[in-house]
Amino acid sequence: MENDSEQSSSLAERLLGADVVAGAGIDRKDKVDAQMAESFWNPADLEPALLGLRPPPPSLLSRDDGKHVLYKNKIHWFQGEPGSMKSMLAQHACVQQLELDNDVLYIDYESEILDVVSRLMDMGATKDQLRKRFVYVHPEGATDMSPGDKAAYLRMVESREWALAVLDGTTDSIALEGLDANSGADITLWLQAIPRRLKAAGATVVVIDHVAKSSDGRGRWAIGSGHKLAGLDGVSFTLDIITPLAKAVGRDEYTGKARVLVNKDRGGDVQALCADDNKTLGMFAVTAYADGSLDCSLFAEADSTSMNVAYEVFVAVARVLKTYPGSTQKAITDRTGMSDHEAAAGLLLMVEQGWCKVEPIGQSFKHTLTQAGLREFRDDDPVEEDPF
Repeated sequence: MENDSEQSSSLAERLLGADVVAGAGIDRKDKVDAQMAESFWNPADLEPALLGLRPPPPSLLSRDDGKHVLYKNKIHWFQGEPGSMKSMLAQHACVQQLELDNDVLYIDYESEILDVVSRLMDMGATKDQLRKRFVYVHPEGATDMSPGDKAAYLRMVESREWALAVLDGTTDSIALEGLDANSGADITLWLQAIPRRLKAAGATVVVIDHVAKSSDGRGRWAIGSGHKLAGLDGVSFTLDIITPLAKAVGRDEYTGKARVLVNKDRGGDVQALCADDNKTLGMFAVTAYADGSLDCSLFAEADSTSMNVAYEVFVAVARVLKTYPGSTQKAITDRTGMSDHEAAAGLLLMVEQGWCKVEPIGQSFKHTLTQAGLREFRDDDPVEEDPF
């Protein structure tokens, strides 16, 4: 039988010792007991799983075939080189949620509010949807720089039932928290401070990150520690640019395209949607029109090989690029006499085949034959140089 002193002691004192509880400066023993009841270290309830409950399938960000690629209330990663349209894919997901009358949070470390809001409207979001359901934040300091910053951050996170939360600018976010992107311990702290806190509030989280400019030695992850991958519980995507997006200046429309690859999928449902290589999810295409509007689609089909482009178009383009490496699309159309559509389609497929590479130059893009392209068209004479 317990004596009187054992009956009067708290559970915390019996487990930790009265001296430890007193040394912690806790004036009420039941405070520790209450904290124990809410601790993450308590055993989880197995009954839902034992009764047959399974994780739900992906339900956000739809492809053109109606399949979804983001898991609700999970953390996902969009990574790619600059210009790979990874932010635009996240913004496309935002517009889809706004159209469903769901709340969207956008935490942006890299751009500005005018850029993001105007792009969402170009994608089809209405002013009423944005006023009612969209919240934009542009942090310039840590989440706990001051007590006021910490309170404002927590108030924002808990203010709504977020359907989607986008964190754009991982490297800057980690740096502003005073952490090292190459430290596993620091990455864990950052994940807990922002992405996991947003997840705990019920949000589906999309983190946008950069990869090194060269794929050599890059592996499958972005700048910094592999702990980013370990901390993921949704899907990690890489966007590989096919054709860079440009404004439709001097033409009716222009389409940028990026191949969407799956690096890791905790649930396995998204990877099951991939092509035979078990990696290629599809192609993200953004068409810019002369009026400034943008049409975005995530296609299940990963490339454009179904486009009917005659081989002679490839030959004509290659002949120009042999004489004038670095030519723009307009220069190619001028020198071949083909239409803008023929040139764009030909260049797109040549890039996909690995025959041509494309690089930004000012407001346009230059095209150059790769070694594979030079081999493919080695028997085709270059065009004659323009006379002076």
